[in-house]
Amino acid sequence: MNNKLIFIILLIFFSCRQDREPDKATPASFVRLPGDFEIYNSELGKKSFIPGNTGYSLKLFTTINVSCATCLLNLEKWKLFYKEATKCNKILLVPVCYTKDNFEILKFLFEEKKISGIEFPLLLDSVGTFTEMNKQFGGETSGMSVITNAANKILFSGNPMDSETVRKRFLEFICNFSAQDLLNEN
Repeated sequence: MNNKLIFIILLIFFSCRQDREPDKATPASFVRLPGDFEIYNSELGKKSFIPGNTGYSLKLFTTINVSCATCLLNLEKWKLFYKEATKCNKILLVPVCYTKDNFEILKFLFEEKKISGIEFPLLLDSVGTFTEMNKQFGGETSGMSVITNAANKILFSGNPMDSETVRKRFLEFICNFSAQDLLNEN
């Protein structure tokens, strides 16, 4: 019995080790954008975001379930976070929205001006390919967010809407990121 327990503990220990070199990029260390999504923001217009050609050195990707009323409240929280983050650095917030209702609730709320003042595009992923292609987001319900460079390489991750501590760490990372950091990445 003791041998089995020791074997299981060793198995867990060695299976959790990560032997990757820290600077070597793996497919999971990049955000990949699917080709089948709609860019939506009734206030900015459809040309507000062109994947791969944004002019931003930092992008913050997050996923939001817009068929859930309480999850839609996260758009308001992201709006406030984005205003705070853009005071200290040039960053693009890219919420990737998914739903079970063809985005009818979201579009209705925008059209009725129930949601307003959103200064960032929304990527509408109607078939769920974003979370399928980007397993690092932990599925549709995780709320995981990542900060990437211009090439979509993940630099920082967490859920700033979940905890004040994580929110502060995200803002600190964004505010302290500089052009020199981009040069040091390569």
